[in-house]
Amino acid sequence: MGRWAQGDFLIITASCNLIAVAMPLGFHTIGAYFAAEYRARSERKQLGVFMLHAYGHILVALVLLLVAGQFVLGSVGQGGSIVAQHYVPVILLAFSGATVMLSGALLIGLKRPFSGFFADGIFRPIILVAATGGGDGHCQSR
Repeated sequence: MGRWAQGDFLIITASCNLIAVAMPLGFHTIGAYFAAEYRARSERKQLGVFMLHAYGHILVALVLLLVAGQFVLGSVGQGGSIVAQHYVPVILLAFSGATVMLSGALLIGLKRPFSGFFADGIFRPIILVAATGGGDGHCQSR
């Protein structure tokens, strides 16, 4: 049972991360550059427009995935997969991952690197340890 649960966990985690990278449509990769540029030029309005577009892409992708994602999984033969069985949590985790990636990039560009890396580097491992029982023996394979 332990191997299968670990395999399912890895498939779900990989799926969440792949979806999260695709949701912002590349805005997370250029976010630091444009945030730093708009900050240096004191173009607050342009930064706001950039952020609106970037987060808007994530929200549109979330809605599309929630509405049509199950159908797409079924049409490609993955209707019974572990991702399909836990579809809504997978999409919500991907949404949170995409938001963290984009926010981190923007905060780094705004010269707030600790804040940008906090959620991914410190907070996520704490949540993972807390969710898996904290190593107190509850998650050991039997």
